Amino acid sequence: MIDAVASGDKQAVKHELETILAFSQKTTSALSQAFELLLALMGDDETRSALARFPYDYIEAHSYVDKERLTGVMAFEILLALLTGGTGAAASAASKSKHLANAHRSLVETAEILKRDQLNKTISHTVSPEQPKLIEHIAKPDATLQPGTTRGVTTQVSAKKTSSGHEILHNEFIGTFRGQKVLLKDIDVVKLNYKRRDRTAYGELRKKFDSSIRKNYLKSMAEDPNIVKALKAAGFSEKQIQMIKNGYVPKGYNVHHKIPLDDGGTNDFDNLILIRNNSEHYTITNAQRELTSKIPYGKSVEIEFPVPPGFLYPPKGH
Repeated sequence: MIDAVASGDKQAVKHELETILAFSQKTTSALSQAFELLLALMGDDETRSALARFPYDYIEAHSYVDKERLTGVMAFEILLALLTGGTGAAASAASKSKHLANAHRSLVETAEILKRDQLNKTISHTVSPEQPKLIEHIAKPDATLQPGTTRGVTTQVSAKKTSSGHEILHNEFIGTFRGQKVLLKDIDVVKLNYKRRDRTAYGELRKKFDSSIRKNYLKSMAEDPNIVKALKAAGFSEKQIQMIKNGYVPKGYNVHHKIPLDDGGTNDFDNLILIRNNSEHYTITNAQRELTSKIPYGKSVEIEFPVPPGFLYPPKGH
C-alpha cells in the first residue's frame, strides 16, 4: 500500500485496503473513512510523499526499546493507524497512540484545506458566462470498500508455475508474526497437495542439509557474480558476502526450503533460498505450522502455501 500511496495510484490503494479489510479488526466504516481521507491527501504531491515516508520516519523517531516493540509491525499498519486516528496494532505496539491521534487530527484539517483548494481550482476551470454552473463534485474512485474473500490475495496470477512446476495462485500472502498481521509481497502462493513425510526419511534429509548442503548452497551463491551483484544491491556488506563465501549464514538470515522437507521438498539448490528472519522467515514457518501441524502422517491435504521465489527474499534485502 505504501508504494501505491507514493505513486498516487488511488485504485491500487483501494484494492489494497479491501484485501486488508478481510483480515483486519477494523470496521468497513473505519477503513472507508481512512480511504476518503487518503483520497483528499493524495491530491497534493508533497503531502502524498510525506505520507509514504511517515511510517519509516515514525519508527526512526523511537528509542531503541520502542523500536524493538515495533518489530514485526508493517509500514502499512502504521499508516493505517495514522489514518484511523492512532488506533490498532501499530499504535499499541509503541504505546504512542496519542501522538498518532494528534497527527490524525492534523491530517483531517489538511485534507479539508486541500479539498477546498481543489474545489476552487475545479470551479475556476468550469465556470463560464455561457455556462454559469458550479461543479462541486470532484471525480474519485468509489470510497466504499468491499472486503476481499481470498486469503492473502491482492493480485490474481493465472497460468503461471514455479520452477518446480507448482501452479502460482497469487503473489501476496498475509500471515502472522508475534501476533501481528504481516503482508508478504512478491511471493508465490502455490497449491500444494501436502503429505507429511515419514519421520525417518525427513530426519535423514534434514541431517544432510544441516551437515553440508546449507554450507554448499551458500558457497554456490558466492560463486555466481550475478548473485553477488544482487546481494550488494540489496545492501549486503562485504563482510556479509565473505561469510556467504565461507558457507556461513549472515546474521538475521536463514537458508529456507521453499517446498518444506516435511512435505515433498528436497535439498536441491533450486528449492533453497536465503531469507530474512524478521519477519519473512518467521511468518512463513508460522504459516506452515498453522496449515500443516494437524495433518495426519500419510494423509494428503490440499493447501495454499507461500513460496518465496529466486535466491533472496525479500529481493531488496535490508
